[in-house]
Amino acid sequence: MVHPDGTVERGSQMITTNRTLLFQRREYRNTRHPLQLNAVRCLSTDIAVADGKWELRGVLDATGKPQPIIEGLATLVFKRADGWLIEAYRYTIKPSPAGQTTPGAPAKRPGGLHP
Repeated sequence: MVHPDGTVERGSQMITTNRTLLFQRREYRNTRHPLQLNAVRCLSTDIAVADGKWELRGVLDATGKPQPIIEGLATLVFKRADGWLIEAYRYTIKPSPAGQTTPGAPAKRPGGLHP
């Protein structure tokens, strides 16, 4: 998983652990993270690339105030095993409209943990 700030997470165990810790945090606890795949291209019988849009809804700031929806684009590489597994995932974050502030740390990297 490659985050917009260039940070890379490798391995399903690391990604699962980090997502579990992230979504246990108060500001992310009740969030929803839909991903809509818009285009899928099969490169072979076992490899596919997909482009799509994602959103992160329900993020709270430190005071518990709801934050604007965070959204962006994503590209995923899938590999067939016992079903289709995500082999690689890269996403971007859509900039906020002029004059709107984005939430602090969550807006910088909604898919990752922050030091």
